[in-house]
Amino acid sequence: MPTVRLNDAEIYYEVRGSGFPLVLSHTGRTSLDNFDQNIPAFAERYQVIAYDRRGCGRFTAPPGADSAETWVHDLHGLLQHLGVRRAYVGGVSYGAMLSVEFLFAHPEMVEALISSCGCPFGWGWDRDSAIPFPDRSKQLPSVSAPVPWIYGQHDMGFPPRMGEEAQRLTAGSELVIVPGAGHSPQRDAPEVFNKTILDFLAKVDARRGAASLSS
Repeated sequence: MPTVRLNDAEIYYEVRGSGFPLVLSHTGRTSLDNFDQNIPAFAERYQVIAYDRRGCGRFTAPPGADSAETWVHDLHGLLQHLGVRRAYVGGVSYGAMLSVEFLFAHPEMVEALISSCGCPFGWGWDRDSAIPFPDRSKQLPSVSAPVPWIYGQHDMGFPPRMGEEAQRLTAGSELVIVPGAGHSPQRDAPEVFNKTILDFLAKVDARRGAASLSS
């Protein structure tokens, strides 16, 4: 099993496929297995990097070490270990919010951001068991990376109107509402979720290719 020791933790990760890197951060307190219906489709076109976040799955770390900042640090360390300088970075729920924080901490490493069922407006500060995330509404207008804001039609905790506001604040971003899905569209509607991301990244790929030819 591939693992890497970084500071106080040992990260379990998997790399599948080849091509431009696509990093996936899972939802809640699950594991990278949360993407078992998605990774095979993505790996046909990209080098998919998925891992168990601190406090989840096969990740070993001291108890009580979780925070948004620590999660960002873990992901940065993993990508440095793998020699990844720039990638598509995304996730679902906690993974989406982590990806937003990673974008603001390391914008030079994010070719595109994929945010599914996350809240960029501050979350978790009033919940005893939650990992809090800051309100990024004032920073969203500065985001230049391509972004699809993906939400499940029936997600009650992170409703589509949250995505409408995120899209309004983020110039050039897209909003996708997954029909019939709740808070886990990657599992509720995997074919729609996969196609949404692959179609979006195909457009980003084309822009990257055009930019490399003109440089």
